Amino acid sequence: VRRRRLLAGGGALAVLALVAVLLWPVGLLTGDDDEPEPAAEQAASGGDEGQNTSAQTTGAPAGIAIVVNQNGRRQLLVQAARLEASGEREAYEVWLYNSQGDARTLGGQVTDQQGNYQAIGNLPADFAQYRFIDISREPLDNQRSHSGDSVLRGRMPTLRAPQRQGNQKTAVLGQSVLAPPGG
Repeated sequence: VRRRRLLAGGGALAVLALVAVLLWPVGLLTGDDDEPEPAAEQAASGGDEGQNTSAQTTGAPAGIAIVVNQNGRRQLLVQAARLEASGEREAYEVWLYNSQGDARTLGGQVTDQQGNYQAIGNLPADFAQYRFIDISREPLDNQRSHSGDSVLRGRMPTLRAPQRQGNQKTAVLGQSVLAPPGG
């Protein structure tokens, strides 16, 4: 029993370490640095401060989905920032998604007060039949279908073979940027 607890604790620590290492892409996506963009870079990007519509300058929601292999299981880690904070009777739900009628839930979670979202879940064996990873805003009710209120979506990443080094039990297989649909 003690050995199982140690192994489970070690696995949880490995996932937490992986999440911590992978947090920086969300910061890059959402522009969490406080330094203004130099004028030369603004001009090269084709816009000035008032006209740039990227997630970095508009405060639009952004996220990342990372597929990992942990101890032989494929899992999906999702992180997002700048979502509207979850209300008392709602949550955000992660879906494997082709369309509103062809979506499979991986589970839901609420944001923190700043609109940050984080979730992890096992991928089902048939995950590759879905083209997208979708995050939707859902009322807390008994409905198991997609509400149609998608806030972020990204392509299902093409997975590479796990490459382990030493005793490493977690390997990144692929990742996808999540952005507002249609934007």
